[in-house]
Amino acid sequence: MSFRKGLIVLLLAVAAFAAQGARAAQAQTIGVVANGSGNGATIIDADTLTILGTVNVPGMGNTYDAYITNDQTTGYVCSFSTANTLGAIDLTTSPPTVSTVGTNPLSLPVSCEDISGTVDDGYLVVSDGGNNQPIVSVDIATFQQVNMISPDTNRNSVDVCSDGSVLMTATTGNARHLTIDASGAFVDTGESIALGTAPNNVKCSADSSSGVAVLRDASATLRSFIVQGMTSVGTQTVPGSGIGIDVIINNAGTIVYGRHGTSGMAAYDYDQATGVIGAQLWSNTIAGRPTYYGTDQMAITPDDSKLFVSTSGSVQVLDALTGTSLGSIAIADPRGIDFAAPTAGGGDLGPLIPVRPNDQLGKQVHLPILNFQGQDDVCRTWIEVQYIGCDPSKAVLVTWGEPGFCPPQAAGPLKVECTGLLQFGS
Repeated sequence: MSFRKGLIVLLLAVAAFAAQGARAAQAQTIGVVANGSGNGATIIDADTLTILGTVNVPGMGNTYDAYITNDQTTGYVCSFSTANTLGAIDLTTSPPTVSTVGTNPLSLPVSCEDISGTVDDGYLVVSDGGNNQPIVSVDIATFQQVNMISPDTNRNSVDVCSDGSVLMTATTGNARHLTIDASGAFVDTGESIALGTAPNNVKCSADSSSGVAVLRDASATLRSFIVQGMTSVGTQTVPGSGIGIDVIINNAGTIVYGRHGTSGMAAYDYDQATGVIGAQLWSNTIAGRPTYYGTDQMAITPDDSKLFVSTSGSVQVLDALTGTSLGSIAIADPRGIDFAAPTAGGGDLGPLIPVRPNDQLGKQVHLPILNFQGQDDVCRTWIEVQYIGCDPSKAVLVTWGEPGFCPPQAAGPLKVECTGLLQFGS
């Protein structure tokens, strides 16, 4: 479109974020911590390092692992020792309360030590810690068991990838690739890998390309692999003492963290696309925890800035990039910890994936011009636009002038301006 003496305004989308590519800022980063000495969970604010409430679920015993839905509306904890139960906590109330959805707690045919879930908040996946018991899927909307599967000789940890792959480990030393479909049913792909030693936990990368298992050996060995085909990539030993208990990969897929059961943990460069574990970034002599199979006793915030680590009597908070202490939260017997995955407002939006501006340059961006004022004599222009697209986006405003219109006396761009991140209605 042309304005005044040949002034042309062009709006180009330079980073129209796909749904997987941006996480809308939430008012609060909520975490769920399983209480080993109670029958519920402590709910924490990861931004202020404060406790939002403690919720006990009647009918549950001491809890082990924790999980939170990506929309931060419901938290879950599981009990290994009492009636094999799974408890749900309503996080939409202040303070948090016991959920009224379905039968709560839910009795399962598995002594629960590990909980994961699908990225669309459709299903939970629950595993025992080494007994010959099945993996179970639970419908989040109805809080009812849907399906179960019993591959290998036993199951001791699970993790659900963003593409619906399910990584499962067994004390026999295997990691296996399953899938979960839109109805909550499991399928065994037949793909597996021998890890050499019994694993304690496994994690999938944010883009579902690779995974890392931590072994129950004195070196807390990290074993990485490619998920499709389950092919081995490499190993890394972690400084510290005691067997390996925990592994997590940050949401950007660039750092992997491993931890010992007695003391010590470390962070390493990681390439989620290839599964290559690189150089050590830092180490910390942080105290360990009991070696519960599959229980995730470390968790990272959605923005990858803080690492929360269960220790005796407290959850320690570390800078995820440097390993330095940022504080702690006093909890008597913290075990599993979980935060939501980074999404643009919750739901079936997937993990954080780097934006590719070169691929997205020139895509349509809805920015109606609401107002325009130009000053021909001094070549000043004021333009007001409003974004009415759905996905958070950035845009470049480029202005041209006809030859002789304004310096530099040519038809090339006179001005290039980039907007900040635009939400609907900005």
